[in-house]
Amino acid sequence: MNTKQAIEQVLTGKSKGMRVPEIIKAGLPLATGLKGKTPGQTFYSTLYAENKKADGLVTQVSKGTFKLNPKRKRAAAVDTAKAEATPAKAAAKTTRKRAPRKSTKKASA
Repeated sequence: MNTKQAIEQVLTGKSKGMRVPEIIKAGLPLATGLKGKTPGQTFYSTLYAENKKADGLVTQVSKGTFKLNPKRKRAAAVDTAKAEATPAKAAAKTTRKRAPRKSTKKASA
């Protein structure tokens, strides 16, 4: 489960919202793909980045408090569209090979 999915699961059913430290504490065990020294900072930055988007995952209720955005895009629909587009894009990259470049330097006598 990634950070956005963990945040969504933690905030589901919370009408008033939750404070950032509470979201981090509840979401860290759920987010299995986090690497690095500061996984809490990943949650923090994801919350604030999603808040800036009009159709982001969360909205800020008050300073340091977030709740799910009712206008958000559904994560399942976004993941499905991304999964369908990936194979065609990868195939297009592997079919074309580049010809070797000719040297533009002149030999000195």
